[in-house]
Order: sequence, then structure tokens, then C-alpha cells
Amino acid sequence: MSHLEDYQIEKIKNLFNCELIKETIDGYDSLTAQEEAVLRFIANNPDEQYIKLQNTFRMEDFLVVGLVLRYGATSEEYDELRELKEIVKD
Repeated sequence: MSHLEDYQIEKIKNLFNCELIKETIDGYDSLTAQEEAVLRFIANNPDEQYIKLQNTFRMEDFLVVGLVLRYGATSEEYDELRELKEIVKD
């Protein structure tokens, strides 16, 4: 079961900074194909529910949150996302 089950029906834009991800994603050459696909999905589908992302990629929640921490979080969002990542790792 997902550690983010309480967030599954949340819109992606309510969880992550889709605009920042969209602005910065092309600046990274070190992304794997899957990482890039996940970040592009987040950036291009802000109104989708988080469960759609889970079902599409079958990637562990802590990996998704980790990607967003590295490639799409402002300093103000960083602490909140870091706490979320700790929740999903347990």
C-alpha cells in the first residue's frame, strides 16, 4: 500500500511545483529516461490526481518525492517535501 494513500486523490499541482519543474527540467542532462518521464508527467499534468502518476509509473513514492526535491522545489518548499519524503520512506 502506498504511504501517500491519503494524497492519492490530491491534484499533482497541490503536491508539487509543476511550473518550476517545467522551467528547469530541460537544464539537466543527468536524468534517466524514467526520471525525466516522471518529471515531465508532473509538469504537464498538474490537474491529474496523484494516483494517476502512481499507476502510470509504478515508482516508489519516496523516489518521486526525491526527484521533486532535487529538480523542482524552491527553498520554501524544500522542508515540507523533505518531511513528506521521510513519511513515505517508513
